[in-house]
Amino acid sequence: TSLLVGAFLFTIKNVFTYDSISKLTAYLIKRDREQKKDEEHQFINAIAEILTTAIREQNIPIAHTISDYTYEIFQRFRDKLKDQPVEYPYPYYEFVYKAADELAIAKEKGIPFLEVRIFGGIWFFGEARGYQIHETTYRWTWRILLLAVKHDRIDFIMHHWERADQYYTYNLSPFFTPEETAEDIESRRKFLEFHYALGGLLMYRELHAAIRRFFQFTRSQPPRYELLPDTMDEIFQLYFKFRDPYDRHYVEFVSMYYFPDVEGVNSEYIIKNWICKYLALLFIRQYSIVPYLITMKPLEQPRLPETQQKRKMWIDNVEYFRTLVESTYQNQELLEKYKFGYINDDWCRENNKPTPKEFFGKLIQNLNELYEKAEVEQ
Repeated sequence: TSLLVGAFLFTIKNVFTYDSISKLTAYLIKRDREQKKDEEHQFINAIAEILTTAIREQNIPIAHTISDYTYEIFQRFRDKLKDQPVEYPYPYYEFVYKAADELAIAKEKGIPFLEVRIFGGIWFFGEARGYQIHETTYRWTWRILLLAVKHDRIDFIMHHWERADQYYTYNLSPFFTPEETAEDIESRRKFLEFHYALGGLLMYRELHAAIRRFFQFTRSQPPRYELLPDTMDEIFQLYFKFRDPYDRHYVEFVSMYYFPDVEGVNSEYIIKNWICKYLALLFIRQYSIVPYLITMKPLEQPRLPETQQKRKMWIDNVEYFRTLVESTYQNQELLEKYKFGYINDDWCRENNKPTPKEFFGKLIQNLNELYEKAEVEQ
């Protein structure tokens, strides 16, 4: 009789626990906290299911509770891996992706604070300084942004851009790193390349309104645009890295940051081409930059390569970039979308600026002269 009564009371307790979504959530969070082994994730999977249901049913209190706990568990892993790139367990990435998918579908019934935390990358990147981003995190961040692109959620894309701008400023910027290391430089390169790929993706999907908002977003006055180039040198260096057939890094790069509906043997070329089109747009954007420091020279010629091999590679590939830039420059409809419609030959002459044709003419002439001079000397 005692055993039956005990079993009955235990069953009643479980019924009350599982019958209430708030009590069940509290119970699962408690059990997850008590887990000793990091590789056990059965409770976090259950919490993920509850969060997707809460999003679908607009249960804001439950979403808040789970969101706060999610930040806690991601922070727990970041604290363990302060001196190396932070890779989270697979169920944690899947957890965030499922919630992002549910938010992207629910267009009319959003949960703003959750959208900012997920698409803004707050759970993945954290809010404190000193954490490095793992390659796996970049891959999952890309997948989540693809959901925003698929559903034309420019607001979600901007959540990411705003947070990324802040992250770069306070975590990666050389102005906040007294002693630069090779690791710091590499972290910046990866972070910026990710966002150049994002620009190419948005051009491919014709989400011009999102890119225009990138160009307008700044946190400071006078304006600084952390995720956009300041000089032609930055644009050309990146373009020729993508065009270099011997740089295997960019073969892997396009497999990481794949585009929807692009597959097969030509996928690498297509993805690189759209990123280069974005770089051509960034070339035109340089005309719109108003220097507020004497050191700012947005239309200055790029530094030329120091070796003959690289000079030859530039000579062989610069004409294609010239074609992309000229095509963008002459596309008045496209320029109007970015509020660059005023940039034309007449405006360049009035403001004493070289037209793209003149800019490339001078660059190609300098390249050829430098290459021929070095050959003669050798």
